[in-house]
Amino acid sequence: MVAFDLWAYEALTLLAGGLHSPIALADHIAVSNVYSWAYLMFRGVSKAATALVGAAVGKKELAEVARVLEVSFKVTLAICTVMVACCWIGRGQLALWLLNEDENSHEAFVSAFPYMLAEILIGGVNSLLSCVFAAFGRQGSVSLGLFICQWVVQLPAAWLLEYVAVLGVLGLWIASFSANALNMIYNGVLMRRSLQSLRKQFHGKPAYECEKTRGVKEMHGVVPVHCPVPPADKTSRWLNCEFWGLGLSLKV
Repeated sequence: MVAFDLWAYEALTLLAGGLHSPIALADHIAVSNVYSWAYLMFRGVSKAATALVGAAVGKKELAEVARVLEVSFKVTLAICTVMVACCWIGRGQLALWLLNEDENSHEAFVSAFPYMLAEILIGGVNSLLSCVFAAFGRQGSVSLGLFICQWVVQLPAAWLLEYVAVLGVLGLWIASFSANALNMIYNGVLMRRSLQSLRKQFHGKPAYECEKTRGVKEMHGVVPVHCPVPPADKTSRWLNCEFWGLGLSLKV
């Protein structure tokens, strides 16, 4: 799972080096460094969510899973928003620190900067969801999504935008942003299905399936099946996670 993401990131740097331009390579590395700093800021929340969600799943506490997801998502979004605001306000100073006095590099750096900032927000959500999926035991599904988005979509699109459309480093970051946005949609759909699966697993069979089984067994003289009683309304609550337009709603 990590290897797919890491090596796709390194492949983008190789594509930047293919321009045979020290300025273009410096632009890409400078923007990548800013993203890496931001990544370290929100990654800790994702790792903490892995441990907390894993413990809640082990205890079959779906309400606790919901609480951890809700809090982790809000904290991650808050951290990413603060990082984006700080980077945008100080983008001129960052360019001076990372690229010295080269005016040409500054222009290319600033043009790619908005896509990198948007990717910080998307990357925070993807990081959180990927770590939560690890607690669910869904690493295989996450790896499939990373392979499709990063290798099948991102790298060919980056090559086309960089060399065919002649966008240079800007094309690399447009492709990276688009691939990560697609990956976020994939992770959002996968999260919804995972939560629904957990609900069925923790609360037993749905009522209509249980009643059907009860009727068949009673008809053949078998001991009736025990149907789990759903929790009282006062103990249930709604988990509403709006992952950038993806309404994930699960009553637990």
